[in-house]
Amino acid sequence: MLFFLQLTQRLPVPQEPVNIIVPIVYDMATGLTQQADIPRQHSSSGAAALMVSNILRRFNELHPARQGECTIFASVHELMANLNLPPGGRQ
Repeated sequence: MLFFLQLTQRLPVPQEPVNIIVPIVYDMATGLTQQADIPRQHSSSGAAALMVSNILRRFNELHPARQGECTIFASVHELMANLNLPPGGRQ
């Protein structure tokens, strides 16, 4: 299952919010949620994509999926709690 999340980090008033669109793949057979490997435009931040990938990889290592358990909500929660986007506008 492939879906896209737009995550927005609100910053203090004089600065614009920073956001990123994250392609997520959920494998129903294994219960793993990970970032989709989709080619990105040159303007996209490779650093942000790497951070997302690392957070999801660490989540999957620390919280292995149990049979029949969906990890989408828990992995998105992990991303929201631990992802700090670099300043500089839309990613």
